Amino acid sequence: MINYARRVKASVKKHGFHATYVAAESMPSFCYSTGLCETYAIPELFISSLPPGLSQELIQHYVKRFDGAEIRPNELLKKKKEPFDYYLIVCDPRKIKKYALATTKYYGDRKVEFLQLVFPDTAGYFPHHKRYDYDQEILGTFTPKKSRTP
Repeated sequence: MINYARRVKASVKKHGFHATYVAAESMPSFCYSTGLCETYAIPELFISSLPPGLSQELIQHYVKRFDGAEIRPNELLKKKKEPFDYYLIVCDPRKIKKYALATTKYYGDRKVEFLQLVFPDTAGYFPHHKRYDYDQEILGTFTPKKSRTP
């Protein structure tokens, strides 16, 4: 973990953030950021069940979209350059702590907020729809609202 902690720190310094991808067998894979709070003053991001390249791309879009902009959790965000519409929800700090080990180590005792990017299944349904069919771990309270912006 010491070598990985150095890699995370170097990546944050060079790129503004680091993305950690974890492939898991007994639960969905996941990806999370480290450094967004420090570099861009926006919450860190957690993504469940998407491949590493797409997760990295979504984190980059998130940074471009919200660097200096207001984030309204639980509102539907219409895709701009992202491949699909999505929601951002606040992660439960107790739950995210089990997943985001590198971020926890990086920030130490500093308070860090995490948002989760909640995406639709291939038919366009989100987890609150009856027809939703995808294995996405939800780490917060998902109470969707319609977007206020077109």
